[in-house]
Order: sequence, then C-alpha cells, then structure tokens
Amino acid sequence: LLSISLTSQFLTNQNRKQLVVYHIPRGTAIDIFHQGNCYFYACENVLGNPGAVRFHIREHRLKSGYRNADPVFLTDEKVQKQHLFKHNNFFNIDGHTARIIDNQFEIPSRQIFPDTLDHLVIRNNPRMSISKLTEVLPARMIVFDNSNALRQHQRWKSECDSLGIDCWSVALQGAYVHNFDKKRKNRLSGWFANR
Repeated sequence: LLSISLTSQFLTNQNRKQLVVYHIPRGTAIDIFHQGNCYFYACENVLGNPGAVRFHIREHRLKSGYRNADPVFLTDEKVQKQHLFKHNNFFNIDGHTARIIDNQFEIPSRQIFPDTLDHLVIRNNPRMSISKLTEVLPARMIVFDNSNALRQHQRWKSECDSLGIDCWSVALQGAYVHNFDKKRKNRLSGWFANR
C-alpha cells in the first residue's frame, strides 16, 4: 500500500504543471513546474541571495516533488525546450502563455498578440495604467509581484476591480499558485517562432 501511495505521488509530481509567483520582499521569483522539471525566473536581488531562496522557495519545491539541486534558470533571452518556449519576457508552456512586464516595457500603439494571454506578471514598478496595458496585452489574470511598491499594488488592484479584470497581489494575498494541468492547444507557437 505504501508503495502504491509513493508511486502515485511520484507520478503526480512528474505530471505537475504549475506557475508559482513567490512572496519574496522586494524581489521577483517565479517557478514553472513542468513534467518533473523546474524552470526558475528571478531578479538579481533573489539570485544573489541564496538565503531568500531557501526560506521562501525551497519548501514549496520539496512539497511539489522537485528534489533536484538546481532548477533550469530562465535568465537567457531565448530558451526553447520540448514544452517550454521563452523569448525575452514572453513564455509559452504547453500552450499556456505569460508575459512579464517590468519598468523597461513601453506600451505599443496596437495589440501585439493575436490572442489573450493567460498571465501577465507585473514587476519592478512600471509606470502604466492597467486599462492601457490590457488594450494591447489582454490577459485572463494579472499578477503583481513583490518587487512593486505596496501603493502600486493597491492602485492596480483597484483599477483591475473596476475594469472587471482578474488579478492577484502577491503583497496583499500571498504567493500566487496556478495549476495548468489540462493541455491546451498551443495557440501562439507559430507567432513565437517568428519573433
């Protein structure tokens, strides 16, 4: 019975598909778990602080069944694996799409994606309104990480609420965890490949 339980847990962890935006003070840390791998995106503050990783991230990785010492870092401009594609701050994970918006992002004059993104993660206090951002980058969920000032979290959350946009403030609500276990059609793979 123990053997069946452990095998079941192992298979669950191997098939886990999850996006996690961690609650780290003044930092950005994102894990993408996919089929036994852990892909890690983080700011320099977090990468340079192994204690923060041990304290804020390690426990969730262990509970998620990820036991390898080193995750795959997503610091390169372009990464292409079997089920993961990253170009600049755009991600496509088995058909689930995400874009990281930071203070270097300039809002373009027209919509830049042919479809709605699954997630926008806003980091590092960009000066922009949610309404203008979602005109060109519509998303099902907007997540504000802890690298943003608390007043920005409050302002953006209020704006999202008034616009009827789903959002999550890591500073106000804790870490954001999203399971995307159902495989979806890879809507933007051709679009990403041409960028």
